[in-house]
Amino acid sequence: MSEEIKAGRDLDALIAEKRGWSDFSKCAMGVYGKAPGIDGRTEVPRFSTSMDAALPLVERFHMSIYAPLRAGEPWVAVAKVQGNGFLRGGRFNGEASTAPLAICKAFLAAVEGGER
Repeated sequence: MSEEIKAGRDLDALIAEKRGWSDFSKCAMGVYGKAPGIDGRTEVPRFSTSMDAALPLVERFHMSIYAPLRAGEPWVAVAKVQGNGFLRGGRFNGEASTAPLAICKAFLAAVEGGER
């Protein structure tokens, strides 16, 4: 991904799509879609701005999260992917000014970088 990834509803929808969501729509109230295994449409979690929403991404890839040591340094999330017939193993990093955004970046790197 060459352009800067920014927190927001477009990123949240992209994360949801990578997690198997479909049929997205935007309205003044938010972004909605169909989650796997759930009938009907529901609001897409705010992965990029909420730690509560981002935690399932951490669990999925056994991420380590590192807080900034000094002012101005980024949060760092490291996703660890075990290689198999479908995914290339490795460590995939995400850096950002907030923990949820760093988690989203590491998740995308793992999903997109880990695909064969």
